[in-house]
Amino acid sequence: MDFKEYLIKKEKTPVELLLTVLIYLAATLIAFVALVFMPALGAFSGLGLLLAVGAYYFGHKLSSRFDKEFEYVQTEDMLDIDVIYNKSARKRLVSVSVKDVEVMANTKDDLYNAVLKEQFDKVIDTTTGKKDANIYFAVYQKDGRTLLKFEPPTALIEGLQKFSPLKVHVKRI
Repeated sequence: MDFKEYLIKKEKTPVELLLTVLIYLAATLIAFVALVFMPALGAFSGLGLLLAVGAYYFGHKLSSRFDKEFEYVQTEDMLDIDVIYNKSARKRLVSVSVKDVEVMANTKDDLYNAVLKEQFDKVIDTTTGKKDANIYFAVYQKDGRTLLKFEPPTALIEGLQKFSPLKVHVKRI
């Protein structure tokens, strides 16, 4: 049985970092208003404390969604990709047989430029976000035409190529 499993961490983008700061600023503002003005309005002071703690709790939960890891799993001819949020919550993004893939190749390959001209119902990006990354793409039909960008190690691509050598193109860099 052919089984490979890899974990890569996505880097936070500047937008995600900015959103994290804004989330915590909003939580601080809500906590300040709850702790200062709730008792002044004659409301129960414990309610203000509860709102302040709740604001930080939900702020943390929301900002932790930006902490992502992608798990690539190859089991025989199947490629499964999960996203793991904050090392605690998992969601399956992709489960596709390499035999159902139209083409899989490196983005530095000429095939990628031809594929970019096509229309897709879904684009799934499971890369780290690094500029110098070794990114591959796959095109397949499942719930609409899908373009998948991912960052597999060479061993994973070579493992998938065994099951569909005409569709999976390994580019040595």
